[in-house]
This record gives sequence, structure tokens and C-alpha cells, in this order.
Amino acid sequence: MKSQLILRDDELLLEYVENFNRIFYRDTSKLTPVAVAKLKRFVNQKLRGHFAYEERRIFPALLRAGFGVKVTLCIAGLRKDHARFLKETKRLSRLLSTPAPTAADFKVLRKALLDFGARLRKHSTKENELFPSLV
Repeated sequence: MKSQLILRDDELLLEYVENFNRIFYRDTSKLTPVAVAKLKRFVNQKLRGHFAYEERRIFPALLRAGFGVKVTLCIAGLRKDHARFLKETKRLSRLLSTPAPTAADFKVLRKALLDFGARLRKHSTKENELFPSLV
């Protein structure tokens, strides 16, 4: 049951990032101060919290269960992803804190969000392949 919840959370995180990317890509005028604040809060709380939960609860439980070398290596790769994502969330948070963003700032932010979304999709796919196979 918990694996179902974490997989659903993965889907929701990815959907949020992808929806925001679509909206932002079409029209930067929709990047209002309220939207920026919501995205920053999402990055700082929801994304970081999700990764922390997996690190604190999911991965140790899987490792203790002794599913074998393949699962251990997969979790090691997922943890590397998490470390990278945490660095990227700090960068995104800084970009979202720019007081009076210029067109160049928007371009950098857009690229960072698109890259983050693409990596998050790959990461989510790895987790979706791992978790259900262990239930």
C-alpha cells in the first residue's frame, strides 16, 4: 500500500513540473509573483520532502529486505539522482528568488525547469520499475 502511495506521489510531482513547464513555455507572463511563490514552495517543500521520505523510509526498508545486488545497485543510482536533484532544487529556488527577473533570467529558469523535468521523468521511470516489482 505504501509503495502505491509513493508511486502516486511520484506521478503528481512529475505532473506538476510538466504542467508548469508547459504553461511557462507558452507564456512567461503567466509567471506571476503568486505563481513563482507557489513553484518555489513546491520546490523547497514538496520535492525535497519527497526525496527525503524515500531516503529515510523507502530505501532503507528495501535494503534491509535483502532483495539482492540488482536492487541495491538500483537504489544507489536513485540516491545519486536524489543528491543531484537536491542541488538542482537549491539552484531553482535561487532562480525563483530573483527580485526583478529579466528576459535572460526567464530563459535560464525555463531551461533549468525543462532539464529538471526531463531528469525527474527518467528518475520516476526507474522507481516505477523498481517499486512494484518488489511488492
